[in-house]
Amino acid sequence: KINSRTAKDLLPRVISEAISPDLLAKEGGLYQNSSVDDLKVLAASVIAENEAVADEYRSGKEASLKYLVGQGMKASKGAANPALLEGVFKELLS
Repeated sequence: KINSRTAKDLLPRVISEAISPDLLAKEGGLYQNSSVDDLKVLAASVIAENEAVADEYRSGKEASLKYLVGQGMKASKGAANPALLEGVFKELLS
């Protein structure tokens, strides 16, 4: 439900404050977004803002995909499921 980075950040508070990780994740809005429909909207926005990079990927530059996924993760503040997001980008850019 959360990514590894979030888990690492939450662990000290869970231990020191004896707070439920579920409660902290809910309060902080830290659950991963795995909704393909939401990720498609996010990816379409990132593609629109980075057309040149999207064109590079379409031309065969695989590294451009990583850049777009990174921009998607940044836009979602780390909440997007990165593996699903990459798949959505591949689908939209094919």
